Amino acid sequence: MRGMAIFSVLAIVILIITAVADRVDDLILDLKYGPTYEREKAARELGEIEDPRAVDPLNKALNDSDRRVRMESALALSALGDQNAYTLLITPLQDEDWRIRWRTVQEFGYTKNPLVVDPLVNALRFDPYPTVRKGAAEALGKIGDPRAVDPLIEALNDPSIDVQCQAINALGDIGDPRAVDPLIVTLNEGCWQRKKYAAIVLGNIGDPRAAAPLIEALNYTGNRDVRVEAVVALRKIGDPRAVDPLIEALKDNDTYVCIEAAMALGEFGDLRAVGPLIEALKDERSNLRTKAAWALGEIGDPRAVDPLLDAITDEYWEVRGESIRALKKIDDPRATEVLAYVERKGVM
Repeated sequence: MRGMAIFSVLAIVILIITAVADRVDDLILDLKYGPTYEREKAARELGEIEDPRAVDPLNKALNDSDRRVRMESALALSALGDQNAYTLLITPLQDEDWRIRWRTVQEFGYTKNPLVVDPLVNALRFDPYPTVRKGAAEALGKIGDPRAVDPLIEALNDPSIDVQCQAINALGDIGDPRAVDPLIVTLNEGCWQRKKYAAIVLGNIGDPRAAAPLIEALNYTGNRDVRVEAVVALRKIGDPRAVDPLIEALKDNDTYVCIEAAMALGEFGDLRAVGPLIEALKDERSNLRTKAAWALGEIGDPRAVDPLLDAITDEYWEVRGESIRALKKIDDPRATEVLAYVERKGVM
C-alpha cells in the first residue's frame, strides 16, 4: 500500500512537471511569434515561472520592436538573476531627457513588479523634474510594495504640491497604517489640496486616530472640498464622536457638505440626528431634502413619519420618491393608508 501511495505521488509530480514544461514551450512560442500583447504577457509569465530554458528567448526579446515587451523581458531576466538585464532595465532612468524618464516610471507602474521598487524610490527622491517624481509616486502606489511607504512619507514634504498630492494618493493605495500619523499632520497643515487628499486617504484607511483631526477639518473655510471629503471620511470611519459635528455640518453654507452630512448621519443611525434631519427635510434645496428623507428612513425613528407624510406632496419627484421609500422602511401604521394609495395608483 505504501509503495502504491509513493507511486501515485510520483505520477502526480511528473504530470505537473510535464504541464509546466508544456506551458513554458507555449510561452516561448508566444514570445517569438505572438502579437504585441501576447509577447508582453509571455515575457511576464516566463519571469514568474523562472525556467532557465526561457533565458535565450528572453535575451532575444530585449531587441523587440515594442518597448513594453523589452521591459517585461528585462524584468523576467532580472528575476532569473541576470544583473546585465537589470542594468539595462533601469538605464532609461538615467537618460538626460526627462520625458524618457517619465515614460519609464509610468511603465514600471504598469508592470507592478517588485523588482522596480528601488529604482522608483530613487527617482522619487532624486529626479530633478517634478513630473518624473510624481510619476514615480504614482507607480509605487500601483505596485503597493510596503518598502515604498517611508519614501512616500518623505515625499509629503516634496517642493512640488503635485508630487505631495500624488504621494498622499499612493499611500492610500498601499493602505499601510504607518502613513496615518504623517497624513494627519498633512491634514492639519498646508494648502487645501493637501488637506483634501489627506482626508480622502484617511477615510479609505479607516483608522479611528483620524476621527478627531477630520472633525476639526469640518471647520476649514479655505475650500469646500476639504469639508466635503472630511464628512465622507468620517462616514467611512464610523466614529460616534462625529455625530454632533455632522449635525452642525447640516447647516454648512455649501450644499454638497450638507448632503454628505445627511447621508453620513443616516448611516450612523444615531437618534440625535432625527430632529435636525426633519428640519433639513424643509430646506429650500431639493437635493438636501431628498437626502434628509433617505437618512430618516435609514434611522427608522417614528418621529419622522408625519414630516415624511408631508413630504410626499413635495414638488420634486426625487423628494416624493425618497419619502415614500423612507415611510416603507419605518413601517408605521400612520402611513399605511397613503402607502396603499401609492401602491394602487403607481404614483410617486
